Amino acid sequence: MTLKVPRLEGDLMPRLRQWTPALSGGALSLVVFLFPGETPLLRACGMALVIVAMAMSLCRFGAALALCGCLVLAFSPAFWTQTGGASRQDLLPLLALATLAALVVLLLLRRQGSLLLAAVVALALFSLVFWWQQGQTESLRLTALASAWLLVLLLDLLQRALPHPDDAGVREPEASHAWAILILLVIGIVNTRLFVLFVPAVCSALILSKVRLSRLFWPIFLLACLFGLSGIVSRYLSSEWWLYPAGQAMEEGLVLPWLLADGWREAARWLTLLETVRDQLSIPGSLLALIGLSRLSRWYPATGIVTLLAWGCWALFGLVYFGRDIAVLLLPLHMIGIIWMTVAVHAIRDWSERLAQGSAFGPGRVVTGIYALLPLWLLLQHL
Repeated sequence: MTLKVPRLEGDLMPRLRQWTPALSGGALSLVVFLFPGETPLLRACGMALVIVAMAMSLCRFGAALALCGCLVLAFSPAFWTQTGGASRQDLLPLLALATLAALVVLLLLRRQGSLLLAAVVALALFSLVFWWQQGQTESLRLTALASAWLLVLLLDLLQRALPHPDDAGVREPEASHAWAILILLVIGIVNTRLFVLFVPAVCSALILSKVRLSRLFWPIFLLACLFGLSGIVSRYLSSEWWLYPAGQAMEEGLVLPWLLADGWREAARWLTLLETVRDQLSIPGSLLALIGLSRLSRWYPATGIVTLLAWGCWALFGLVYFGRDIAVLLLPLHMIGIIWMTVAVHAIRDWSERLAQGSAFGPGRVVTGIYALLPLWLLLQHL
């Protein structure tokens, strides 16, 4: 299982070629969001940027699988619920801000030569536009956007710091990776306090990668964590419902936007969580995700640990949260599942190609074609 590790820095043209599947997936999903989905332009662009990030996290598995995987997220039921809605944006100031953001990104690329830094700055500017348009935070789309790009940075950091012996051309991680992760973490936590659920995975990634950090990093990191935790307490913990029996709540059919402390102890809550995952990835996709996790843990143990830790934190929230919008709030969990699923498909494709080595039959293309049927099937459910 040899992965193609993308380089986020270097010559511009090689980077653009590596971004081709991501940009293709983003453009295709944007068209679908705009027309069949009838989504306002700004919202559709934000959703398409999520798909671009998802493809970037998968591009180490090859362009075809990255394109298929990102489209699975684009057409998954939870993500598709974000389409539609009325347009309230004044496009003229948005175009002016988009032009300004593009100029800032080009300036950073010219002076710093870092596409990583430019992408994070562009996301920060996009976040300001989002908050300005909404007049408040708590944007589910911005949460998905920050989650997707955070996963890109975490995977890239771990692949650089702890590559497999068969990987070639892997560069050492730099402090800019950690600062970019911190910026995304702050954006995510300011937008929604739930983003603090990524903190254990981020901490483990930074520790395992052994990247050198300045003394200023950890105080900012700690303040962001405390801000997120205090927000979760004030937003999701209610003195009236926190100790309410979860079993009784399920018997009564209560739907509450609160956390119930003993929800994780109820077997029915675990079944509900598994059903939520199944509804997004399908039954075959869920099984492939399990295979992908085991395969990833063998070839890239650190990446397997970090992604499993992130998945576990969001899954724990899913067990104790009784709100109606649980499927949408768990989008980061579904993103991680798609990564695992793509790892499994990549491993199956490699195994089939080795098995048929020397024959005219190309089983790898067949495996990729079968995987491509999943996003197509999901899209047809919405048309």
